[in-house]
Amino acid sequence: MAVTEPRVCGNDFNDPDGLADLKEKAVVIPRAKKPQLTHQILFQDNGLKKVVKDFPKLKFQGKGHEFEDLKVLMAAYKKWLKELYPYKDDFEELVWKAREVLQKKEKTEEGAEKSDPRHHLHMLRFQYKKNKANAGRDSETAKR
Repeated sequence: MAVTEPRVCGNDFNDPDGLADLKEKAVVIPRAKKPQLTHQILFQDNGLKKVVKDFPKLKFQGKGHEFEDLKVLMAAYKKWLKELYPYKDDFEELVWKAREVLQKKEKTEEGAEKSDPRHHLHMLRFQYKKNKANAGRDSETAKR
């Protein structure tokens, strides 16, 4: 059997595969950083406002089917959170992160208060109650 010599490409004997030029020409693409979960994300239109608007439309089976109803509710929450913040796969971890974010006030770099989650939640509840009361008045006038 004959012993074969290693193949040499080009004039570079130290780089038999010719990869030195490719390493220089390679473009490094930085990974896009995922955004942090913030009050802004949670209180935008597809955030908690969507929960207040869409979740009352969920259909539940009622008494005796509590487990199935809970599955429906949890599936709706999972779908909503995945649409809102698609960067994490673990639902439970994301719930804890959202809870942590909603417990703290966001501050600017100077230390001034930027966003208070209690105020935002209060306003969501106020708008929900106001819309519910207006819907009740509209149905009463429609009956007359």
